[in-house]
Formats: sequence, structure tokens, C-alpha cells
Amino acid sequence: MGYRLELTKTAESELRSAIERLAVVFGSPNSAAKLLNEFKCLEPVLSTFPRCKPVFFPACKTFGIEVRKAQVKNYLAYYTINDESKTVTVISILAMRQDQLANLVRDYSFFS
Repeated sequence: MGYRLELTKTAESELRSAIERLAVVFGSPNSAAKLLNEFKCLEPVLSTFPRCKPVFFPACKTFGIEVRKAQVKNYLAYYTINDESKTVTVISILAMRQDQLANLVRDYSFFS
């Protein structure tokens, strides 16, 4: 049985913002559509093989839980795995140019 993929409200908002930025600010609706499609393609991978992506060790050390990351174009999707509920939870989607750990620490009560 596969894992169910869910996004936190923060991750949904970050994805929506990234897509809107590409479509509106940069005037590239095709790039926005490609980014959304790439994220959709990530779902079957994580649902079937949730541990196929690398562990983000700084977050694990900081929060005391296993956090993994998956690259999607110029973004990193951070997620956790719950084997009991068979759930993969995407907790954040950040542009690669952002300070990854600082944004995770600042934004997520998810870990506390």
C-alpha cells in the first residue's frame, strides 16, 4: 500500500506563490504550468518510495525528526514520513536561493 501525500497550509501557500510569481511577475505562464506539473509528478514517487530522497540533516539535528528534501526545478520540497498513518507530509516548498534552515526554523511550529 502506498503513502498518502499531503501538504501543510504553509507548503500550499508557498507553492501557490511560486506559481503566481512565475506567471504574473515574470510573465511566464508556461514556466508556471511546468513547475506545477513537476510537483504533480513528485506525488507518485513519494507515495511509492518516500525514502528515495535525501535526508536534510541540519533540520533533523535542529528539530529532532527526520526531514527529507526533494528538488523540483529551482525549489526544494521538505517533507516528513509517518509510517503509522502511511502519510508523507510536505511541510515547506522553498526556492533554492533562500536560506533553507532559517526559513524552516522561522516558519514552522510543525516541529514543536
